[in-house]
Amino acid sequence: ACYVAKEEGRNRIRCYRDSDPSLSRPRQELEWVAHTQLAIAEDRLLLYAQQIVALDGSDRLQYEVLVRLRDREGRVHAPGMFLPAMERYGQGMAVDRYVMDAVCRHFARHPAQLARVELCHVNVSAQSIADPAFHDHVNLLLDRHPGMAQRLCFEITETAVIANLDDACRFIDGMRARGCCIALDDFGSGLSSFGYLKRLAVDILKIDGAFIRDLAKGESDLALVRSMSQMGQALGKVTIAEWVESEAVMAQLREVGIGYVQGYAVHVPCPLEALAAVDEPAVEPA
Repeated sequence: ACYVAKEEGRNRIRCYRDSDPSLSRPRQELEWVAHTQLAIAEDRLLLYAQQIVALDGSDRLQYEVLVRLRDREGRVHAPGMFLPAMERYGQGMAVDRYVMDAVCRHFARHPAQLARVELCHVNVSAQSIADPAFHDHVNLLLDRHPGMAQRLCFEITETAVIANLDDACRFIDGMRARGCCIALDDFGSGLSSFGYLKRLAVDILKIDGAFIRDLAKGESDLALVRSMSQMGQALGKVTIAEWVESEAVMAQLREVGIGYVQGYAVHVPCPLEALAAVDEPAVEPA
């Protein structure tokens, strides 16, 4: 009831009733927070990966790490079920720390993949960007795992950057000083980011999938994507198009100069361990 009162403008009274539909969403979200906290404690968050493919035909290995939740019954849940709730109730950093720790453990187990991967993209929430404790945790992990920094790309959303510009700049500068790359995720979703690009030392622009999804259906999105591509090239940024789901869209993106694509047309997300298996050396039979 407290959270609903805040959402409705604060300075008001809300009474809790089980039958009130406006209270059902916060209740469900709090349940997901509890489920996720328990999953973290019981090591039931799973790392998946989706490859990012270069449109110039090169076979450099690059992918984004995605997170899933396996409940106690063995069902696997997509991040949209639990991540928004965790971030809404100030628990985003708990997931980010878990993922960072798990990524480091993964590469420690699979040094061959660390040697081959060009970039491993890891998402960072607005809460983690703003928290010095998260910066310290990442720096400690990088100290413990030499060679990781040059393989890491932290993805931060455009909305998180705009809402916390000073914090974002500190995070970006600190991580780039360690040798990590930075990607501005969902680029173009707010359009206000165009004015911030000169100040932000980001390496990669990930164009919001909302512009890509219907690219083949009209000229307006294509014109916007072309302008983003041209701006990225002018500023020396790598461009990645998200939500690419057809060969026709890939051809359009190649034509306007986009560098990389990500989506179901090139790779369906799979367990990160499955990608590592490709790099494991063959074992000779005894």
